[in-house]
Amino acid sequence: MNTNHTILEALNAQLELKKSEVTTFEQTVKKQNTEEVNAGVLTWMQMYVDSSIKSVNVNDSEIRVYATESKNDGIAIYKRSNWFSSKADRKHSCELSWYSSSASSADTEKLKYLSVLGNIAHCFLAVEDQYLNTWSKLLKAVDDQCSQMYSEIYKIERSISEVTENIKKDTAYKYKQLGFEMTSFAKSTTCSWDNDGTRSIKEHDCNIKLQYGRSKWDKLYVKSYKVLSTTKGKYSLLVTQMHGDTETTVEVTASRMDQFVNDILDWETRGSKQEAENAKSIYDRYLKTLAA
Repeated sequence: MNTNHTILEALNAQLELKKSEVTTFEQTVKKQNTEEVNAGVLTWMQMYVDSSIKSVNVNDSEIRVYATESKNDGIAIYKRSNWFSSKADRKHSCELSWYSSSASSADTEKLKYLSVLGNIAHCFLAVEDQYLNTWSKLLKAVDDQCSQMYSEIYKIERSISEVTENIKKDTAYKYKQLGFEMTSFAKSTTCSWDNDGTRSIKEHDCNIKLQYGRSKWDKLYVKSYKVLSTTKGKYSLLVTQMHGDTETTVEVTASRMDQFVNDILDWETRGSKQEAENAKSIYDRYLKTLAA
């Protein structure tokens, strides 16, 4: 295992650890903090705004106040910012939003909604002050910790992408060297019907397209190849064709070789795995239909 593979293995292990840590943080610290803030907001709202408020849902960008048990008609209090100013001069304010309708004396639910809305409007300056200077800050303190953890994850993922790309470049270089031989490619996987009317997962030899000329017909589907020579920007390859295991010598330009090698790498690192997952998914759905 070369240095890049060692680094990649360490980065992947580190990534899994960080993902586990942020999941635990979200399910414990952040969840508890959100529940405590929501409970505090509801208590304050019932005490100072309207005792009939049923529930609230609070995050760092809005509060939803529910006057009834229904979650469809929440009164929204949005946090707004003048984003065009600098961060140091940025100011926040709140905006009250509600749905427009009409109500008769028999529409008790709508009248409850309007009553709570009126009380929020009456106390709006106090609500805004509490939201911006207390509740939002309590939520943001934990959200910032969570954001920092995700920032570390994104940094590791970028490093993984860079190392993976370096490995790909090194592998592509090796695949084009004089004497290099690839006797087979990763298997192709399908979920197909059998003669008895059942389905099963099958593996087959994979064939990669090799374009050797300008015409779209100047191509071969090959299951293996060996680099015989590399001279003057061209490659001479001994290939085994898809049908009949016929060996053929073919000459390709450097650009055609690059495309061929890129197709091999894509299949080996992504395509074959994706195809296997798709086949398994189809087979699992088939098994569910049998069990139904």
